[in-house]
Amino acid sequence: MQIKHFLFCFLLWSMATHMLAQPTFQPGNDPKPAGKMWVMNDTYSDEFNGNSLDANKWYDYHPYWVGRDPAMFKTDAVDVTNGSMQITNYKLPAPQVVNGNTYTIACGAVVSKAQDAYYGYYECRMKASDISMSSTFWLKNPWNTNTCPKSQTELDIIECIGGAKTFPAFATHMHSNTHYIHNPCPQPQDWKSIGDNAAVGGDVSDAYHVYGAYWKDANNILFYIDGVYKYTINPSQHYSGTPFDRPMFMCMVTETYDWEIPPTDWELANLQTTTYYDWVRSWTLEDANTAAETVTLVNPPTIIAPENSYTLNVDYSANVDRDIVVEFWSATGWVTATTTTVSAGTGTVPVTVTPPAPPVPGGGYSWKVSIRPVGADWTQNIDNETIPDVTVLVEETISLIDVATILNVADSYTVDVSYTAGVDRDIIVEFWSSPSSWTAASVITVPAGSSTIPVTVNLPATSTPGTTNIWKARLLPVGETDWAQNITVDQVNDIVIVQEFAYFTYAPTYTYSTDSYLVEVYYSASTDRDIVIEFWSASGWIGSTVFPVPAGSEVTPIQVDLPAPPDPGSGYYWKCSLRPSGGDWTQNIDNGLVQGVTILAENAAFISAENTVPPANSYTVEVSYVASTDRDVNVEFWSPSGWIAETTTTVSAGIGTMLVTVNLPATASVGSGYYWKVNIRPVGTDYTQIIQGEQFTDVEVVAPCITDVLIDTPSYYTEFVRASNTVMTQGTVVIPANESSTITAGSSILLNAGFEVELGATLDVYIEGCTPAP
Repeated sequence: MQIKHFLFCFLLWSMATHMLAQPTFQPGNDPKPAGKMWVMNDTYSDEFNGNSLDANKWYDYHPYWVGRDPAMFKTDAVDVTNGSMQITNYKLPAPQVVNGNTYTIACGAVVSKAQDAYYGYYECRMKASDISMSSTFWLKNPWNTNTCPKSQTELDIIECIGGAKTFPAFATHMHSNTHYIHNPCPQPQDWKSIGDNAAVGGDVSDAYHVYGAYWKDANNILFYIDGVYKYTINPSQHYSGTPFDRPMFMCMVTETYDWEIPPTDWELANLQTTTYYDWVRSWTLEDANTAAETVTLVNPPTIIAPENSYTLNVDYSANVDRDIVVEFWSATGWVTATTTTVSAGTGTVPVTVTPPAPPVPGGGYSWKVSIRPVGADWTQNIDNETIPDVTVLVEETISLIDVATILNVADSYTVDVSYTAGVDRDIIVEFWSSPSSWTAASVITVPAGSSTIPVTVNLPATSTPGTTNIWKARLLPVGETDWAQNITVDQVNDIVIVQEFAYFTYAPTYTYSTDSYLVEVYYSASTDRDIVIEFWSASGWIGSTVFPVPAGSEVTPIQVDLPAPPDPGSGYYWKCSLRPSGGDWTQNIDNGLVQGVTILAENAAFISAENTVPPANSYTVEVSYVASTDRDVNVEFWSPSGWIAETTTTVSAGIGTMLVTVNLPATASVGSGYYWKVNIRPVGTDYTQIIQGEQFTDVEVVAPCITDVLIDTPSYYTEFVRASNTVMTQGTVVIPANESSTITAGSSILLNAGFEVELGATLDVYIEGCTPAP
């Protein structure tokens, strides 16, 4: 009997929990018709409060899809922890090949096992990752038949990319789509797609947002962000007058797109790669008179100022006309109440409670709300709710929150101001260029209570760099400006104004083709910023790298990874920009440009090689090269009759020069018609795989010239020949190239036919046939 009682109570609690909860609609945005109410569809709802995924509801993979390369779905990318379902993208330890596609990144999919999601409201609270991979929430169905033609539909409630590169709006907007996919077989599939988008009010990776869609019927789908209606999509009726009339299954997926640049290894290792799903909830519309009657306060304030009245929003469900009663209690008893009569149905109604006097500051207050028959008292309450621990503020305060102490040169600034006000107050925020020099101020009237608001102060002129600037914030009675009337103040000193900039100190302008380049940028930033380096061709953007930098000034090296090595040619250029963290090009603070970039083709060429060389068994030449990776540079020496010798040198990727010595098997003979060859080729290959080369011709091997010979020791000189029978101490001796003689020690030396040379004589000796002549 006790077990039955427990099960009955649990069932009632479960039903009440589902019926009390309502979708995330701001007042005036709930599309439900009169006489209807929202009832949670548990099959497609999950708070993710456990330690693992509910295997009765969800697959931790996609049952029909491995993923779009280069990212594939992995079960270990999915986790449930800290009250959320998380999908973490990461680099695979090694590439994987599936169905001919290569995968290098892991992503994740959570897919409902049920496939009967139909008309109703579907929402999730999600925060996207900060990389160039999607964060999504969508519905889809299988093909409607196994034969052709066949069709299927897909409802993309939210597609976004926290680190969008190709289309920056995907980082700041909710993108929705409806796809009607017609497969005539064997012809290609025909997709009829209609979509829309709206801004979420920041970057999708900065904070959680609630993304929802009201699948009203086969032709109308309404979309919401944080409970506010944004747009309606009417799916294409090209193939069907009622295109979205079939049940679907639910998907929460991260993936790569074929039109978006995948994240780099650095981004996967250093950026926020996780998409967070706080919860997913689904609702169906049911007749109100068949459901339980309920009442609940919508976000009631638990910290309030001492005021004469308070307005609270109440969600209710009523089968007939009912009274809604909102009461205010102190720690010692009832204070006041307001009764509002509502019609049958569900809705949200504002109720204003007016105490007889502003409540005394302190704790122990509470709110109560109840639904009861019209004119009845509390003894006939059908449903009620109490919100305890309400505090009436004791002290009015004002504070400048997280004020940046380094600011960029500008003509306006925005600061966050936190305040507590017992009644409506004026907040005055002032900017001073020195302790005695007021510059500008802004006045905002705020309601009683506690909050943090942004306040923008417009300056009369652009600020001047310096270090004596001051922020002041004052809380005053409405309409007052006299500082003597200040209720409370706050001040932040030593505000530094800087000129923010970014430009290249080095960017390669004459380089080889590769998929990674190193540049250097000098920047000055007033706060954390992004430096974006882009590489462009004459026809458009090629690739970019986002490099976060801290406040300050310095020269920093940045590696730019391109999707592929650029083609050799000219007209390329570099761009660098400084922008807010996570911002796009429309928010550039400063930028720099380096034009005239040329990408060189791989080549090898002679820098220096002589047309005239002496007979020798080795020669050295200087060559230049451009290599996109490790390459062999091959230098060959040829005679008129054929190849003589060669030297092969392996060089690293880059541009360079080097001296190359070619050793011959024997001394080269005097003569003409010799030539050099140089080429560049893959390492370890032969002439059949030459990438590029050139030839240096008309090389002549000539006899050597000997000049200014001092005859003071026994020496052996080849090709010294006859002259007149005269003893010479100086002069020029001409020796035919086909004769020789030996000079030995003595008072005089006779060369062949009577030519004498005294020891100690210096002679200019010239061999006929060599150049240049003396």
